[in-house]
Amino acid sequence: MSNFTRLIAAFLFFSQHLAAQCPVVLGCPTNTDTICILSDNNPQLWAGPQWWDPVHQTNNLAEGPADLRLQVLDTCGGAFVRYLLFLDLDGNGSLETVIDSDSPPPASTVQFNNAGSPGYTGGTSRIFDVRPVAPEEKYQFALRQTLQGDTLTADIRWLTEDKPNTFLVPDLPIGKHRVVWLIESGGTTDTCVRDIVIRDCKPPEVYCLMGLSVAIMPTGSITLWASDFLNYSMDNVTPSNRIEIGIRKLGDGTGFPLNAQGYPEYHVVFDCCDLGTQGVELWARDQAGNASFCITYIIVQDNMGGCAPCGESLTVCAKTFWDDSLISDVEFNIAIGATQLLMNSMSNGCVTTLGYLQPGSSYTVSATKDHLPLNGVSTFDLVLISKHILGLEPFDAPWKMLAADVNNSGSITTFDVVELRKLILGLYDKLPNAPSWRFIPDDYVFPVPSNPFAATVPAIISVSNFNGASPVEHTFLGYKLGDVNGTAIPSAIAAPADDRTATFVTLHDRAFGAGETFDIVFRTEESAAWLGFQMAMRFASDVLMVEGVTSEILKNFDEHAWAQPEPGLLHLSWFDLQPQALSPGESILNIRLRALAPGRLSEAVSLSQQRLRPERYADGQPTRSLQLAFPSPTAHDPNATLLVFAPQPNPTSAGVRIPMRLSQAQSVQVEVTDLSGRVMHQQATTLDGGTHWLDLPATAFPSAGVYLWRVRVGEKLESGRVVRH
Repeated sequence: MSNFTRLIAAFLFFSQHLAAQCPVVLGCPTNTDTICILSDNNPQLWAGPQWWDPVHQTNNLAEGPADLRLQVLDTCGGAFVRYLLFLDLDGNGSLETVIDSDSPPPASTVQFNNAGSPGYTGGTSRIFDVRPVAPEEKYQFALRQTLQGDTLTADIRWLTEDKPNTFLVPDLPIGKHRVVWLIESGGTTDTCVRDIVIRDCKPPEVYCLMGLSVAIMPTGSITLWASDFLNYSMDNVTPSNRIEIGIRKLGDGTGFPLNAQGYPEYHVVFDCCDLGTQGVELWARDQAGNASFCITYIIVQDNMGGCAPCGESLTVCAKTFWDDSLISDVEFNIAIGATQLLMNSMSNGCVTTLGYLQPGSSYTVSATKDHLPLNGVSTFDLVLISKHILGLEPFDAPWKMLAADVNNSGSITTFDVVELRKLILGLYDKLPNAPSWRFIPDDYVFPVPSNPFAATVPAIISVSNFNGASPVEHTFLGYKLGDVNGTAIPSAIAAPADDRTATFVTLHDRAFGAGETFDIVFRTEESAAWLGFQMAMRFASDVLMVEGVTSEILKNFDEHAWAQPEPGLLHLSWFDLQPQALSPGESILNIRLRALAPGRLSEAVSLSQQRLRPERYADGQPTRSLQLAFPSPTAHDPNATLLVFAPQPNPTSAGVRIPMRLSQAQSVQVEVTDLSGRVMHQQATTLDGGTHWLDLPATAFPSAGVYLWRVRVGEKLESGRVVRH
């Protein structure tokens, strides 16, 4: 073959190859591109009530210039480019809005949420250009195509009606978007998809206050907050109130300062070891995670002369014997040489003294807490203490025996039962001979575990000639006096809501007249072998007076089982070591009342949980709460499959609760009307067989007056009245 022939063949080969690849997209990306924004947010673009930025919590979408373009090698000629710009304008991750270069929306607008409509013609028109300019000066999306040699360049641009040949790089909102380029040539269409992330890359600016001076507190330390050092901070995108501020001592770490839970560290602590000039890093972080810092200093002084030479810190904690839970609000008395510190553990159960311990020094620590004497104490503790005394169920831990010695006599006797019952009945506000809690060093070993009274139990941690080793940590184990089963809540300010299964005790409702003396009978609604119970009854003291309480069936129920600590309040606490079998409808108590004024029983009597939780204890069953109910007429029918009790409380100042019992799963409808028949509240539900409470909210009784309630269960209907104060 001649050289000329070879040249012609090569030319034909390359011509056919180029034609097969015509046009060719130059550099279509396969990964997501990130466009970094360093400019300030423009309040006249993508702003207004129609826009919401969930990250920055503002009606102004942050935006920045996005130079989006495509280059195509078109050796054949005649290629045409079109783009579809998919935008996420509500920040939820969905590309809900599309801009089609073949039919762009009118100037200053986009068709929000049109991605799912045919031809992208739907959606809602939203304004993105709110600049105060003439309509012909508003921005509009456009496509610019330029050809240089065989290279066709397509750009997404803005232009205005008055300057149609001036193309501007558009400002697009921060977020995840997508451009689909469509390259048409010779009846075929090729595509190039480009995913982009537009993000804020500029860190905020933070400016420190310089040269603060502080004095160490008498506790040996001082806490300073980030706000103490902040002059001001600002960011190109994140509003000032959304910029996070953090602080650390100079050189104590890198990056934005975070605590152990991953939240910004807002404070620093200086102690006697930090006297003099100390450096501080003050950090600012925007919502995009960009962070910067400034450095300042503080002069730490000991103006009161309370600082010992810089030493080790001492941490002391208090935990429960039974499960190692931290005990809050403990007072720790710490004596280090001549320095006396009284520190409260507050809610975290521990305290730390900073810088007081020197090698060779001696110190002592003790703990006290004397709050909420009934926390964890109930009539069931009387049962357990009595069983221990009689040897029926001896305590299996030394701390339980110590907790049972409520009179601090060094032994457990029936007198402890008598004293603890006085506390339960309200005859004592607190036990007279001991604080509510006691604490023992956690390293103490009982010489005779079966008799913790055989040796003096220490209450103080004492260290002589401290060796200088760190960390220095001590722990006390605490028990609650009278609580022998570990039910005290160590961090409680108030008892938690009672969500246990309830046992109903019932009273038959009745009216009474002034001067009338009558008995009310408490009955149980289920079978159980009772070991004891406790409850507090509240009477309207200007309406009823208690004259006596008896029981014909409960063994050992006498005058020591009840007390009236104040007018209108009756406390009851009964127990027996032999289970007392009770049947449904059986009488438990008889209470003799004298009426001082006319009234109705259900409106004058209620159970109180303010001091004493109403509960009963049965052999082989968990502790159950007690619920007082006034039966409706169906409750008198021994064959009734439905029991609906009167609402409680009634009268009410808010909502009410209607107790009920079903023998099987049923649909239940509830309705509340006023006296004119206007419906104030309705609800419907399906309940399983068993005991339930129907809660009617305060909105069902919007104002003072009388309302009618109806409960329909299957074909049965119960009704009554509720009085709103």
